[in-house]
Formats: sequence, C-alpha cells, structure tokens
Amino acid sequence: MSSPLTIEAFCKSPSLAGPSPSGLKLAPDGSCLTFLRGRPSDKDYHDLWRLPLTDENGSPLSDPQPALFVDADRLGLAGADGTELSAEEKARRERMRVAQAKGILQYYWSGNSEYILLPAGNTLWLYKVSTGGLELLPVSDVEVKGAVIDAQLSIIT
Repeated sequence: MSSPLTIEAFCKSPSLAGPSPSGLKLAPDGSCLTFLRGRPSDKDYHDLWRLPLTDENGSPLSDPQPALFVDADRLGLAGADGTELSAEEKARRERMRVAQAKGILQYYWSGNSEYILLPAGNTLWLYKVSTGGLELLPVSDVEVKGAVIDAQLSIIT
C-alpha cells in the first residue's frame, strides 16, 4: 500500500508531475525540437533537451524519444555550484521571472542549425551540433565586471 499524499510532498520540488519543459524551439532545419527541462531532482536546474523529429535521411520518426542535448554542468555556470551571481545578472533573471533558476536559461539556434548559442551568466558558449563540442567565446579583450550578456544570435548563418 502506498503512503498518503501529504501537503509537504505536494508542494516540494520536484513536482509530482515531474519537471515541465520550457523554451521550446524548432531547429531551423526542422530536424528536432529543443527545450529546457528541469532535472528530476531539482526542477530549477535546467538542461537543454532534444526531441528528434527526423532521421539522418530526413524521414519522420515514428516514435521519437527526448534525450539530453547539453548538460548544464558542462558550462561551469555561476550560481549552479553555489558561486555568487552579479547583481546585474540577478536583476536580469528577476525580469525574466527565473530568479531561482539555475543551469541553461536561454539558447539560440543559428540559421543553418549547425550551432546553438548559450548565454550563461557573464559568458557565451557556442555548441556545435554535429560534434557536441562546446567553445567558450571571448566577450571582449577588456575584463567586464558586473556586465550582463543578453545575447541574440544574428551573426552565424
């Protein structure tokens, strides 16, 4: 027999229904749907997931299954490991209504579906879809303290 449902169990993280996806985007080439999903153990820690829609030949898949695409731990994010976020970054997250969120909060596809730009705190990461490689992009030659990066991918086509 199962235990009774308590108010604490109903209100705690993770939700009884599991983590719900957000940030759904269709890859520009239509090959997959990507989304952010909280971890089963912490609904506020988001990773990037992928649901393939076509196979390598472009044929639709009959039973696609979502898979982890980019693990946020690979980015070494501020705030994810207890390190302090800048006041500006905290304010930006409050405006986005994701103040408690950790991990990947935004991402942008390139027009040719070869890259994904991942703004993370005060850094930018470029994910190459074909290899799974991550590259830390230089933001500037000058150290910028307290700046907030609110990236929009427009130069990679």
